[in-house]
Amino acid sequence: MQPSRFSLCRPRVLSCVRAGARAGLAAAILGGVAIAGCLAGAEGLTPPLDAFYFPTGLVVSAGGGALYVANSDFDLQYSGGTVQAIDLAAVRAQAFLLEDTLAAAAADPNAPEACRQAGLSKNDNPVLNPGPCTAMGVTGLVKGAVAIGAFASGAILVHRPDAPGARLFVPVRGDPSVTFFDVSDDRPDLGDHRVCNGGPFCLECSAGAGSRCGAPSRIGEDPGESQRGLRLPLEPVGIAADARGESIVTAHQTQDAASLIVNRWDQKPVLEHHLSGLASGPTDVVALPVPGIVRALQGSPDALAYQPGFLLTYRASPQLDLLRYEDDEQAAPERPFLTRAGAVGIVINEGGSDSRGVAIDPAERLACEASAANLEKLTECASIPLRLYVASRAPASLLIGEVRTELVELDGQETGAFETINLYDSVPLSYGASRVALGHVIGEDGAPHLRVFAVAFDSRLIFSYDPVARRVDAVIRTGRGPHAIAFDTGVDPETQEPYSFMYVGHFTDSYIGVVDLNMNKPITFGAMFLSLGQPMPPQESN
Repeated sequence: MQPSRFSLCRPRVLSCVRAGARAGLAAAILGGVAIAGCLAGAEGLTPPLDAFYFPTGLVVSAGGGALYVANSDFDLQYSGGTVQAIDLAAVRAQAFLLEDTLAAAAADPNAPEACRQAGLSKNDNPVLNPGPCTAMGVTGLVKGAVAIGAFASGAILVHRPDAPGARLFVPVRGDPSVTFFDVSDDRPDLGDHRVCNGGPFCLECSAGAGSRCGAPSRIGEDPGESQRGLRLPLEPVGIAADARGESIVTAHQTQDAASLIVNRWDQKPVLEHHLSGLASGPTDVVALPVPGIVRALQGSPDALAYQPGFLLTYRASPQLDLLRYEDDEQAAPERPFLTRAGAVGIVINEGGSDSRGVAIDPAERLACEASAANLEKLTECASIPLRLYVASRAPASLLIGEVRTELVELDGQETGAFETINLYDSVPLSYGASRVALGHVIGEDGAPHLRVFAVAFDSRLIFSYDPVARRVDAVIRTGRGPHAIAFDTGVDPETQEPYSFMYVGHFTDSYIGVVDLNMNKPITFGAMFLSLGQPMPPQESN
């Protein structure tokens, strides 16, 4: 898909956009077209807080209480985008009800019409917007919402490792900045403990008039806050954080750069470093899990030399880069920075120059570490490779590889560790591969089983890849422009039955689809059976 030429402007107080075609919108968000024009901070119409509008980021809270949605306002009809906190318990209740009514209708021709029983109507346009019923309204589901800048490009949620605490980070291309929120920490092991003043759905971001996040919540705008006097480069897109939520890396597509934000939990996160001169088109980032043996020895005299790592994909270069976070803790003052520690060429596909989403599966190693009784066993666990998955568009495929941890020995004792990367397989996908993420299906045995989900934006499909059977086991049809995805897997406290849902943010028509991932629900399994928010075509296609 070739990006269309377009320009953005905001005369007086209204926004306008001249675009070549609806495909141009998709090209711009997925292909990294540079944003040009005048984006005046809070001018224009206030964005709707109770509706989705070009959603680009979805995150489910650790305890499954909230779905955080970042909306980008991509056609600049408003003064900016929004971030919303959706009540997932209410969504699940509707999903459970609809599952039951659809199953009853399939089993008994004389059963009442399923959609009506669930408080919805029959969907008259399932080709454009899949699903048997009309959309569920979101006004009552939105429990918290604030306005941000235009062109949000994603979202990540991080948790404080040593105490309750959670923060949501959203890269915003229109500012440019990374906006952060203090949110409720609903990790199950914390019980009912909340650290957010606004309750379970709070979005604390120094919001002022018009419920718009203030400057104290935007990282990278004020060079006075940075030790190096830095501003965030243009086009922040992919973003990832280490397991401690301390080092956060974002990629900049048009600047051939990556930025480091250091999150100190008792203060505002700070932009600390730019890594420039990278290959063309940095796109997505994923953090490498820190080996258990490194964590176990941290702070001891036998601590291993190790720096947290990140993998970076490229839109216009046939390679993956390995970046390292250097905390600089021996310096006074500390001045953390990023280094480019290595690269691997993509040679298993001809061309291989357009990689997008990236994900790492550490499950096998983590299971080993959880059962390790001593340091020797933890050392053995470090030899288990991490599975690596990359969504590629040239050609459309799911690249499969591994990340191996190598221990450095000196005089028979481990002194350090580093990673090596290898890509060894390619699974064909349909045109427009754009995202990849890990989720779980509920198997016929009632247990969760890992799947790799690859999104094809242009083809309106999501592929489910079984890493054990090494095959695509399902292809899920979506509406136009599937983009961000998130997963909600758990056990219904009332029935004690397991559930698993995938939420799909539809960029083109501004709604969220719900896909059933429970194999024991044959009527709805593998299908988008519920929608949140009325689908709304972009204005240029009306």
